[in-house]
Parts: sequence; structure tokens; C-alpha cells
Amino acid sequence: QVQALLFLRAFDDLCAKAAGRFLLVPLKGIDLLHFLYSDTLDRELNDIDVLIDPPNRALEFIGLLQDEGYRPEFPFALDKAALAGKKKVSMIAPPGRLPNVDVHLALITKKFFSATINNFNQEALSRTKAEDEGVAVLDNVDRWLYLAAHLTFHFLEGEKWYRDLALLMARFSEEELSALKNRAKQYNLERIVCAVCLRMRDRYPDLDRRIDIARLVERCGGRFVRYVSFVAAH
Repeated sequence: QVQALLFLRAFDDLCAKAAGRFLLVPLKGIDLLHFLYSDTLDRELNDIDVLIDPPNRALEFIGLLQDEGYRPEFPFALDKAALAGKKKVSMIAPPGRLPNVDVHLALITKKFFSATINNFNQEALSRTKAEDEGVAVLDNVDRWLYLAAHLTFHFLEGEKWYRDLALLMARFSEEELSALKNRAKQYNLERIVCAVCLRMRDRYPDLDRRIDIARLVERCGGRFVRYVSFVAAH
């Protein structure tokens, strides 16, 4: 809990730097610490991930971090070509200062997830909701899809991510469940949704009984269900 409080304070400091310039969209652990674990603070974090809105102001934010003593993990990370390809810069905190900060220019950057992933990135950013000054948060369904894609990139391994996704889904309204199905098809993310949901089903039977994950997978995955069922089982 002490670590979580330190990370939350560090995130507040980052937001203060962004206020009046651009918005920070918290991602992954720091986002979930606010959204899911604000009462218990029992969510492990390794660094702070933020998406810059608009993305073309990312270098400005990185400059503010450099003024505070942060440095890019790799010297070439700020090169134009590297930034355009990676769309993320890991900034290392100066000695004695926590935490490191990963600066994102897009949500999902691995093109093999979907040929239309840029559409998801742009439209998810347009659906964010401004909260405190300098901060905007993801739509619940976009948050789930982003985390599911992140989990898939890590070969569907990582129990904390399944816990996060199950807790998020447990809060979904019927409208959000419908939106999950529709956006999975819209952005060609059906395989990701199917694979993650099938593995969640075994881990969280109570959630399965409430939502009927098998039905969700069938509606969402269609032609991918048999293939993904094999992958999820291995």
C-alpha cells in the first residue's frame, strides 16, 4: 500500500505538469489503481504508463521529464524513426526517485493484432473522459480491450491481468457488454476477446455464471471460436 500511495502521488505530480498543456491518460496499473483498487490499493505496479493526448505533444512532456532528471532508457528512443515505430518511450527516473515513466503515443502498437488498429487507437482516444485537470480516462470497454490486447501480447500469461479484466467485466452493464461485442468486430479484435474470455471462464466461475462467458464468446468470436478454444487450452 505504501508503494501504491507513492505511485499515486507521483502520478498527481505528472498531471500537474500536464495541466493546461495536454492531457495524460493513465494506462494499466496506475489507471487500475484509481479505477478498481482505490479502496484496497492492492495492485502491484512497476512503473507509470501514460498516453499523451494529443500524441503529437509527447515530446513536450518528455522534455518536462528530462528537466526533472529523467532520461530515456535507450539513447536512440527519441529519434524520429524510433518514435514513429515504437510509439513509446521508457523514461528512467533519476537515482533515489520513483517511479519510471513509460510515455505512450498510442494504445495498441503491434500491427499484427489488427489491420485496423489505428482506428481503435484514434477512436478510443476520442472516447476518453476528462476528469481532473490534466487527466482523461479511457472508456470502460476500450480499457478492457486495451488490457486484453496487452495480455495477449504477453502470451496470455499473467494472473494479475486476468484479475483486472474479470473485475472490470464484473462491472459491465448490459450496454457495455454489447459494446464489447460490437467493438471487437469493428476493430477485428474478436480473437483477443475470445482467447481472454475462455481463459477467464476457468478462473472465475462466478463471473461466468453472471455473464455467461460462453455465450459472449460465441456472439463475439463466431468463426474464430474453435481455433481460439484450442489456443486457450494450451
